[in-house]
Amino acid sequence: MQNKHSRQQRAESLAKRYESMRAKGESIYLDVSDFESLIEYYLWQEENDTAAELIDLALSIHPRNDTLLLKRAAWLLQTEQPEKALALVEQLPVNEDSELMRASVYLALQRSEEALSIFKANLKEKDPDMALYCLDVSDVLLHYALYDEAMDFVDKGLTMAPKMADLYQQAAFICYLAGEKQACIPYLKRLLDEYPFDAGAWAHLGSVYLDLDQLENAAEAFEFAEAALDKPDLIVSVELGHVYGRLEKYDKAIDCYTTAYEILTGDDEKANVGRSDIAGCLAECYEHVENDDMALHWYRKALEHNPQDDRACIGIGFCLAQKKDFAQAIRYYEKAIALNPENRAAWISIAELLTDLSQYDAAIVAYRQAIQGQDDPPADLLFALANLCFQQQDYQQAMDLYQTILNQGQNLPNLSLCMALCYHMLGDAYEAERHLEMAIYQDPAAEKLYKEILKEIE
Repeated sequence: MQNKHSRQQRAESLAKRYESMRAKGESIYLDVSDFESLIEYYLWQEENDTAAELIDLALSIHPRNDTLLLKRAAWLLQTEQPEKALALVEQLPVNEDSELMRASVYLALQRSEEALSIFKANLKEKDPDMALYCLDVSDVLLHYALYDEAMDFVDKGLTMAPKMADLYQQAAFICYLAGEKQACIPYLKRLLDEYPFDAGAWAHLGSVYLDLDQLENAAEAFEFAEAALDKPDLIVSVELGHVYGRLEKYDKAIDCYTTAYEILTGDDEKANVGRSDIAGCLAECYEHVENDDMALHWYRKALEHNPQDDRACIGIGFCLAQKKDFAQAIRYYEKAIALNPENRAAWISIAELLTDLSQYDAAIVAYRQAIQGQDDPPADLLFALANLCFQQQDYQQAMDLYQTILNQGQNLPNLSLCMALCYHMLGDAYEAERHLEMAIYQDPAAEKLYKEILKEIE
């Protein structure tokens, strides 16, 4: 029995041969099974025009062939013509394949009970070859989000072929689509009991653990996937890098991202964008291990591969600021904004840098740009802006911002103390005293700090 993966491999091989001959203008003769595989391939790829061209060619060579007419019905179904598909199926002899197509058409016509009845009627539970039928039925049911029904057929298939890898993968996929990620794990583990060196299954298990934030389990699964591979794999290397990064194992993350970067060769646009993303990941890891030179190197690489990468510009700006090259740092932050005017992180970086440089008025302008257009700006940004306004003696503006934070229900450290100071400077002794009492309740040291700040101001 040919499994799903083998069918896809054969179809891909035929497609390469067909496209090569078509490009050369050469005529081609294929038998019915070859045409069937090719048409399936292009339907999988949703290249409906090519599929239609092949169906016409196949029927011109093999007219009135029932298998090819079923492919015509599949094409009609995929191009949202279920009524025409049903009319065609009803002209064909009744057999397992035509009934499977009829049921698929019924699903498209929202006649799900009739479809399920056909699927079940064609199921011969004592025939081990029916496992592949169960897989095909589950694919059709999945297309219409009938998860429970699809899982029923997968489970039946597993009773007939308990070592069929595609069925375990399908079960995990159904659970994932149904939002039951935890339920994926037993199926993948059962698959790995049968095929312990299946790198794809280990990688799938790692991805599920990653989605569930079970990072140690995810790392272990991806490590097994890596060990089972004949050569490094891009996705496994990147995902394992992400896991190590979240576990703060930055040296290991750097190794994984470096491998992924080396896999992506070539100068085409897709490879460059991918390399830019991986270079950015490497730069962030080097930031975490406080290697600013390497972080700067990889941020520059990210921008080299993708000149539109505004995040890389921010990273370069940060590294330059660490090196006290403030003018160049601001230039890169401004470049990030030019590339993406919605990039608030760049404005925040500018504001923080200007604050460190004691350019408070300019920092206030930058913070206002960062919160502009937001209905509910982050409390920490409002607090930083309010403190700058207070420092610049714009007490009313500072108070308005502190009050906005309070209205958000945020209880930031020292908010009550800052409001007490602000009310004092605005001449409202009652509110100043009230907020000072709250500040002292939260932190007894607040009273001493309150007096020290007032003494410095006045």
